[in-house]
Amino acid sequence: MGTAEINEYWNYYYLHSKQKKEPSSFATFIANSYPERRYIIDLGCGDGRDSVFFAAQGRSVIGIDASVAAIEVCRSRLAGEDENCRFLVGSITDGSLTDTMLFNDLVVADSIIYSRFFLHAVTEDVEDCLLATASEFLHKGALLCMEFRTTDDENLVKVEKEHFRRFISPSIVLEKCRRHGMSQVYLKIGNGLAPYNDEDPIVARMILSGNVTDAIDS
Repeated sequence: MGTAEINEYWNYYYLHSKQKKEPSSFATFIANSYPERRYIIDLGCGDGRDSVFFAAQGRSVIGIDASVAAIEVCRSRLAGEDENCRFLVGSITDGSLTDTMLFNDLVVADSIIYSRFFLHAVTEDVEDCLLATASEFLHKGALLCMEFRTTDDENLVKVEKEHFRRFISPSIVLEKCRRHGMSQVYLKIGNGLAPYNDEDPIVARMILSGNVTDAIDS
């Protein structure tokens, strides 16, 4: 399945799905782990629940998603203007991450590139583009925080109907990151991290930096 077909699915999904109100457990984990980081770039922000959560803490947030319908949902959540939170239609492959990091009023060394359930929803080419682009900013002090489905999750129960999903080896992602000069800050793999209704997927939580001294406790 190509990028256009994937985007078409997500446009339909966000036009017809019910918004989730509470932030994901990953967002809460990142917020608690890095209370001092003031800038969040939410890649593949979906319906915006995590973006709005971060903004409510006083952080400056830019949510990016390739789905026009998703961004419309995100903007409707704000109930008016919120100077801490903006949403943009864009893709990692069209330079949206680079433009956001370079041409907005943020401090790269005080930033988090946040990506929850995005990596497994895009093609490997997009994954490679994300890692290569993010690495440029990690070497300037940003962090890359990702959560994604692993290969061990492939045969488990799924709540949402069948659609494009990849099941990813964390070790392969880490090796790619190391080739870009990134360092592992945190890694946890298992279930209990992202339960959803009757589904308890096996996911990886991965945090990377350009400096190994940034490591946090497991």
